[in-house]
Amino acid sequence: MDHTMDPTLLHHGMSEATAYGLIGLTGVLSFLAGIAFDRFYRQREARSDRGVEA
Repeated sequence: MDHTMDPTLLHHGMSEATAYGLIGLTGVLSFLAGIAFDRFYRQREARSDRGVEA
């Protein structure tokens, strides 16, 4: 590996990787939050349905 790499290029690569990492992390978090919310909402709906039947 060439150690005389341009520091600005290296920094740009790092910041770009960090940006993609944050975007990916945000996507995963929102995906998990969506699943959790969906489960919670369905449970609440099921409870209200049971309450109406009983």
